Amino acid sequence: MINEINYIKIKKNYICFLYISLFSLFSFNFVYIIPFSMGLDQSAYWIYNISNIKHWIYGKDLFYTFGPLGYMVYPMNIGSNLFYTTITFIFIYTYGVYLTYKIININFKNNFSISIVFLAIFSFILGSNLIYNIREYFIIYIFLLSITYIYITKNIIEQRINFIFSNILLIIMSYMKFSGVIIMFGTMIIFLLLNLLLNNKNCKYYFIILFSTIIFFIISFYAYSGSLDYVKNYIYYAVKISDSYNLALSVVS
Repeated sequence: MINEINYIKIKKNYICFLYISLFSLFSFNFVYIIPFSMGLDQSAYWIYNISNIKHWIYGKDLFYTFGPLGYMVYPMNIGSNLFYTTITFIFIYTYGVYLTYKIININFKNNFSISIVFLAIFSFILGSNLIYNIREYFIIYIFLLSITYIYITKNIIEQRINFIFSNILLIIMSYMKFSGVIIMFGTMIIFLLLNLLLNNKNCKYYFIILFSTIIFFIISFYAYSGSLDYVKNYIYYAVKISDSYNLALSVVS
């Protein structure tokens, strides 16, 4: 009996180690440099990378779905862009590995939980999209892991820690690509509704994440731009351009 228990424990640890190793290996492909070249897209990437150096203000001088940290999606070797991009994504990557480990451990302790289903879907989508090095999607998926962990963990301290990190990811995305924030907020609302339906006590964290992110973003963007009008313009035109872009893609030429 004891040998059988030890065997099951070793098997679970092996599977956990294998999954985390695969996640660590295949998700660490975001460190790349956008080369200087001619073209419409490349010119936009160049604008993202020089906007802060030129002191251009989003919502005043520039209007698009990308924001002041937009260069992190398409980093070029300009100024300190590569340094800040690498540091930011190493932090997000490390946090993703940590979340993967914690969720898998909870799943093993409970024999089965929503985490294993989520991780299966996550693995498929992550593997499919990281082939194209889509950095904003990587942040969204790590954010999904974070709010999932808040949902399934019983440790209050870890809930609060991941609440803070979820806020950080939302703020990073709001300055990087505002259309990504719309996806993250939509996911948060779905999680919130599910928690309310299931009478889960953790739903308070989702309320706090939503409202605290909005308040902190407005304050921080005001400090960055110097005017509430620029904050309004940034949000309005980011949503407007995203909507027009999706509409344009839906038109059959």
